Amino acid sequence: MKIIGIGSEDFEEEGKIAKDFGGVYIGNKLALLEDLMKNEDEVIIIDSLRGEGIIIVTVENIYPGIFSYNELENYLLNAKIKGINPRITIVAFSKNYEGLVRCFLNCKLSKK
Repeated sequence: MKIIGIGSEDFEEEGKIAKDFGGVYIGNKLALLEDLMKNEDEVIIIDSLRGEGIIIVTVENIYPGIFSYNELENYLLNAKIKGINPRITIVAFSKNYEGLVRCFLNCKLSKK
């Protein structure tokens, strides 16, 4: 399982949560996703929401239109075409939900 932070965390040091859980932070360099996802059975992508809330979505099979993240979706679809197809969980959240996200990641990693 690999944890990857993307985008920019508006409310804290960029990538802190991904790094705190042993992951990496790539910011807006989504082209790096492909190499990071190789040989992984599951990838958790961490992003921040500009609005208030939390979104957690897990999919086992990526197909066009599944996410509203057009740029991210394109990179994931290109990786799938190349045979890189781990289970994907996207966790996007605003600052007020950071504790819940940390709890979720603790649970996911404890099942590993």
